[in-house]
Amino acid sequence: MKRDYVSVIYDEKVRPKTGYPNLLAAYLTKRFQLPAGATVLDAGCGRGDFALAFKKAGLNVIGLDLSPVSGQELDSSHITVYQTDVTKDSWPVADHSVDLVFSKSVIEHIHNPEHFMKETYRVLKTGGRVIVMTPDWENQMRTFYDDHTHVQPYTVRSLKKLLLMTGFREAAAEKFYQLPVLWSHPWMKLISRGLQIAFSPNPERKNKFLRWSVELMCLATGIK
Repeated sequence: MKRDYVSVIYDEKVRPKTGYPNLLAAYLTKRFQLPAGATVLDAGCGRGDFALAFKKAGLNVIGLDLSPVSGQELDSSHITVYQTDVTKDSWPVADHSVDLVFSKSVIEHIHNPEHFMKETYRVLKTGGRVIVMTPDWENQMRTFYDDHTHVQPYTVRSLKKLLLMTGFREAAAEKFYQLPVLWSHPWMKLISRGLQIAFSPNPERKNKFLRWSVELMCLATGIK
């Protein structure tokens, strides 16, 4: 029987749920000073881990995903999730209605991101923010295509240019370390950079400190 992307790649037996989404959502909420009650659109929300995390951080959340997303925890959190193809469908969200569009590990699956970015810009309020996270090609080129649905790699430079071309101001992009300890102790990146010299990214690596020291994301953000 045919299975969709989320049920295969994010099978909980393979990728069990962790506390990381809660930590990242709390960090981004604080870093970008998102007020309580702000509305977040999680574009490509997968099984809903980050939608739930932003809800726990005190924000209102809407989710979009091509795969059907449901579950007792999502339902009890009153998170509305629309099943839609974010790469070509018109998003079922009103113009100028959300404070943040968040997207993690989605844009690398899209051949042409023009529609995705136009819809992102459309639904954001004036002054609203976009946050896009995607694997860092410079860092992950050896493993990027281990996921056969990856089609478009990005660097921090190309991701920033994409936001600028879409019309976002104050666009910025950075290499992002997924180790929460580095968010509060950035000096420890020196250790991670040393490990990057000795080790290559490996998604199968069991040592989390080593894996997330070596495996980096690009994080780009901009204001409408």
